[in-house]
Amino acid sequence: MKSMLKDPLIHFLLLGAVLFLLFRFTAEEGGEQTINVDQEALLTFLQYRSIAFDREYFESYLEGLEQDKLEELIAQYVREETMYREALNLGLDEDDYNIRERLVQKLQFLAEGFQSTNAELTTEEIERHYQQNISLYYVSPRITFTHVYFSSNDRGQDEAMQFAQNKLEELNTNGVSFDEAVDHGDPFPYFVNYVEHTPSLVASHLGENLMETIFKMTPDEHMWQGPLESPYGFHLVMVLRVQQGRQPELDEILERVKEDGRTERLRELTEAAITEMTTNYKIEIDPSLKISASSGSTEAP
Repeated sequence: MKSMLKDPLIHFLLLGAVLFLLFRFTAEEGGEQTINVDQEALLTFLQYRSIAFDREYFESYLEGLEQDKLEELIAQYVREETMYREALNLGLDEDDYNIRERLVQKLQFLAEGFQSTNAELTTEEIERHYQQNISLYYVSPRITFTHVYFSSNDRGQDEAMQFAQNKLEELNTNGVSFDEAVDHGDPFPYFVNYVEHTPSLVASHLGENLMETIFKMTPDEHMWQGPLESPYGFHLVMVLRVQQGRQPELDEILERVKEDGRTERLRELTEAAITEMTTNYKIEIDPSLKISASSGSTEAP
């Protein structure tokens, strides 16, 4: 008997029996329930299943459905609604944080959908958003270069310096190109070719001093320069391009600024709508939480 109770199949059958009885019980308690299927229900159903909230689009979509597709949509809605109601009857939503989180996300989605039409910005508002956030649109300097490296840890500082000086003449005499740098020098712990990289990344690899020196160099795809010292050793450098940092004009990035401004406006409107919802509830805070009356922040226990 004990071995039977341990059998997973027995556990499965018992669980099935319990669920069957619960379904029977809830059906008898509540009697026959009605699921109303109308245009509004189907529109809501379609919008919940989509990443877009566009009532006009879904109205047009619904009107254009062929009979068999409409029947299929109704069957899907009825199936979901039935399962949802039965899950509630069984209390499957209670103490389930995943369900709670999902419901909050749905309400957030709906709030954003209702506010989306109010989030468009005028020309003046786009300009104001750009000016207020101008630093976000600054284009950082970029550099494209390659280097041949000689390790001072492996060779010693003097020897590494001597190898670099000898190699410099060889590279320039033989016309060694950008792409051929990987065939010379010692293995470097980071990159050999740096393409369109920012000062911060170059400094994190080669040190602040060498980064500043390289960014000041005149680009020349036929000239190797150096030796230049870093915390790791000595480098011979060929610079292909240096792009100075600049602040783009609004016209250059208009669509990006417009979308950024719209996103920020939508977030503000959505938060305002959610805050408005909270006014419908009476908030009672346990005195033991020691909420500060002046700041609303919690005090240290």
